Amino acid sequence: MSSDRLGTPGEGLRRGEADGLRWCDVDLDDGVAVITQQLQQYDGHMVTCPPKTSHSARVIALDHTTVAALRAHRARQHAERQQPGHHDSGYVFTGLGGDPLAPDRLTRHFRALTQAAGLPPIRLHDLRHGAATLALAAGVELKVVQDMMGHASIVLTADTYTSVLPEVARTAAEQVASLILKAGRLIPGTTRTRRASHTRRKRQAHPAPARLTLAHPARQITRPRRPGTSSAQDLGVEAAVAGQVGARRLGTSVEDGVRAHRLERGPAGAAAGSAAGHDDRRGRGP
Repeated sequence: MSSDRLGTPGEGLRRGEADGLRWCDVDLDDGVAVITQQLQQYDGHMVTCPPKTSHSARVIALDHTTVAALRAHRARQHAERQQPGHHDSGYVFTGLGGDPLAPDRLTRHFRALTQAAGLPPIRLHDLRHGAATLALAAGVELKVVQDMMGHASIVLTADTYTSVLPEVARTAAEQVASLILKAGRLIPGTTRTRRASHTRRKRQAHPAPARLTLAHPARQITRPRRPGTSSAQDLGVEAAVAGQVGARRLGTSVEDGVRAHRLERGPAGAAAGSAAGHDDRRGRGP
């Protein structure tokens, strides 16, 4: 539009909506334009019509580049008013005489511009589709694009530009994942970042010592004591068992078997034998 006075703003307008745009519908200070009518050609005459649908009557936002181009275009129109025979129609896009442009003339002029630029055949209506496609690719929400295009239903917008939606969905998924990861590094309720956590190895507790019993070793189901460790009670149990085995072998009493085992083991066996004898007497009762 900056290079040609008959260009149309890249806001997704239909051809008739661009033709019917008036300066009173444009607020360059606030950067908005109100779409209230369109120009159509019937039987060689220009007629003013309401927008295509009720949703087509809308307010669109103008970017700063479009606002700057419209300001330059209006300055050229003011300069043309000094020429004799110029008619101020109040429309944004006019011919050299000031009258609004016919839609067919706008189409022919646009085709001449594309050919001069060496571009493939492009319809003027393709600019509308291009504006919606670029908006979706830029991450604009589908509802906003629907309002910008003036579609009656968001389903129509989604069906028309379905080829762009997968890329938009992929971008949205990446943004959501990035937000979740960023939030996970913060302390809840604050904006402070968590410190890096270092996993500490838990010290393995030593297994509890096996509970001693006077049962025969073959009948003990508790965990055996670690090799190389012993206690007076363990030696006493060992002496008691050895005394029973010796009594059966020699045909004597258990006390005699314990004494024999004590003599074989020396001082340690003597202490163990005393404990075993005490346990044996306690077990027999009075």
